[in-house]
Amino acid sequence: MLDAFRSRFVGGLGKSQRVYFVHVNGQRYKRVVFGDSAQAATVVEALQACGDAIALPRLIHQHENEVWFEFVEGARLRADDPDHREALAQLFARLHARAPSLRNLDKSPLHVQLCTDLIFLEQAGLIDEGRRQRLTRRAEEARPDQAWFGLDYLDPVLKNFVLRDGQAVIIDLESIGRHSLLGTGIAKSVLHWLGDGRDAFAERIIELGAPDITRQLDYAELLLVAAWTKRKLLAGKRGRIKLDYLDRCLK
Repeated sequence: MLDAFRSRFVGGLGKSQRVYFVHVNGQRYKRVVFGDSAQAATVVEALQACGDAIALPRLIHQHENEVWFEFVEGARLRADDPDHREALAQLFARLHARAPSLRNLDKSPLHVQLCTDLIFLEQAGLIDEGRRQRLTRRAEEARPDQAWFGLDYLDPVLKNFVLRDGQAVIIDLESIGRHSLLGTGIAKSVLHWLGDGRDAFAERIIELGAPDITRQLDYAELLLVAAWTKRKLLAGKRGRIKLDYLDRCLK
């Protein structure tokens, strides 16, 4: 049944933008064509919110659903390099420290969406009722009364950064999130390269000037893992799903 659902409705779950690399007078640029002008405007607004304190490719031009950026040369980052990890910590710290806001979580739809995601994972046969109930209880325990929201980078796979002049630079600008639950990017990093280093990485970000997000990290990770698992399932990437990620949230 899921396969039939997927074949009819899920063909566009991946990124809808198209990326081109263009040379003008010997200079290379990245041209991104989004599915609509609203997507392009959202990316531009996120870039503008970052200001000059965060190293990003320069925005060259936006017209309707098309955005042009400077192409940034630099070294690829490695998870096992302490200097590279420090550069990433500095980048996240600058993002989180730029106009964060402390909000009451009972006014946010996040918890309702988390519970919905867990119910869907049970209905789809990925988790059983017992595991869904344990995860729901854990979500209630981990949810703080208040949490920090602001700028975060929501797709921190290492290929989306380069190292330039000792700084980590985001080159996949479409995933800068405004008004995001801080810690979401760290939680996504756990899945790709951070592993068990989450708490030490967050502590370093706080030392560098980010707000203290310690109390919301477990909640942010559970939100992220549940949503990520759902997206992989709907996109037909069941083989990439690891229930260990969900079980880690129960510890």
